[in-house]
Amino acid sequence: MSGLTLYTLTGRFFQLLSKSENEELTPEEVQEQYNDLCEQIIQKSTGLIGWDRNLEHGINAIDAEITRLSDMKRRAVKARDGFRDYVKRAMEAMGYTEIPTEIGKLRISKNPPSVDVLEPEKVPTEYQTATLTVKGALKDINRYAAALRRHKARPYVDIAAAVDKKAIMAIFKETGEIVPGTMPVLDRTRLDIK
Repeated sequence: MSGLTLYTLTGRFFQLLSKSENEELTPEEVQEQYNDLCEQIIQKSTGLIGWDRNLEHGINAIDAEITRLSDMKRRAVKARDGFRDYVKRAMEAMGYTEIPTEIGKLRISKNPPSVDVLEPEKVPTEYQTATLTVKGALKDINRYAAALRRHKARPYVDIAAAVDKKAIMAIFKETGEIVPGTMPVLDRTRLDIK
């Protein structure tokens, strides 16, 4: 019995069905072989259920390990970032911008200019972009688009606005103008460890 596969059992079932339809076997022989085949299928199915449960437990263990490792990574990144911030502040307090060592160097570098959004609601719309997310079957996309054109947005349509920080920084570099609700940041630094 252990050498029987589900494929073999399925083949035997169809052979029995064919022999029964062609009347190659008596009804008693068909019933006897059918009962024997059912018993073998039940035994095989018991093994299949065990195999599936084993796989399911393995998948659950992998998911748990992924969660554990993700948490471990998050804590390690937080510890590294805190450590680097501590070293950077100490170097700045002592007036160092670079410390060479035998295995590398610590250097405080200036970050590229960036934009902080302080009050998103005050940022003019010309400095905002919109992302449209439509959830549903692909065949319905044209119908969704038509509904949007008629200004009848449905609950499955999500529009998210975002401030275009690159455009704001470009305006600041060109004209020196500060866009309402934002603040250009020109003096941030970071610690590079090489």
